[in-house]
Amino acid sequence: MLNALTDRQRYQQLLQDAQCLLTTAAALLADARIRITRGAGHAVVRACTSGSYEQPPPRNGGGSRAPHAPVAILLIDDEPSFVSALARLLRHDGSTVDTAADGHLALTQLHEHRYDVVLCDLRMPGLDGRDFYAMLSQHHAYLRKRVLFLTGDTLGADSQAFLEQCGQPWVYKPCKAADIRTAIQQVLQTV
Repeated sequence: MLNALTDRQRYQQLLQDAQCLLTTAAALLADARIRITRGAGHAVVRACTSGSYEQPPPRNGGGSRAPHAPVAILLIDDEPSFVSALARLLRHDGSTVDTAADGHLALTQLHEHRYDVVLCDLRMPGLDGRDFYAMLSQHHAYLRKRVLFLTGDTLGADSQAFLEQCGQPWVYKPCKAADIRTAIQQVLQTV
C-alpha cells in the first residue's frame, strides 16, 4: 500500500514537471516568434500634425505610472467572445482593460483615457487596424510603439506587408494566454 501511494506521488510530480516544461516551451516559442516578426519590419515614422502628442497625457493625478500600477490596456476587436475572454484574462492578471469594437470607438477612448498598451485586431468593419494605426500615428504619436496587432489573417499579402512595414509585433488568433502575456511584456519593455 505504501509503495502504491509513493508511485502515485511520483506520477503526480512527473505530470506537474511536464506541464511546467510545456508552459516554458510555449513561452519561449512565443518569444522567438515575436522576435522574428519584430526583426522583419521597419517602423514608419510619419510627421505629426499640430494635433498630435509626442508624450502621453498624464494619468489622473498628474504623475507617470507608478512602479506597480496596473497596466492600462485598450483592446480593439470586433469578435465579442474573443474580447470577453481576453479582457477577462488581462483583468485577472491585474491590468485595467477598456474595449472598443472598431477603430472609431477606439479613437474616442484615446481622447478620454491614457493607455500603456493597445491591442488591435487588424481586420474589422469600419475603421480597421491599418487605418486606425495611421490615425493613431498622426494624433497620438506616443502610442505608436505601444500597439500590438492581433490577426487571424495569416495568408493575406496586404496584411503581411502592412505588419512588416509598420514594424509592430503581432500575435496570430487564436492564441494562447502565454503568447499574449509575452507580447505585452515585450511592448512594455521597448517603450
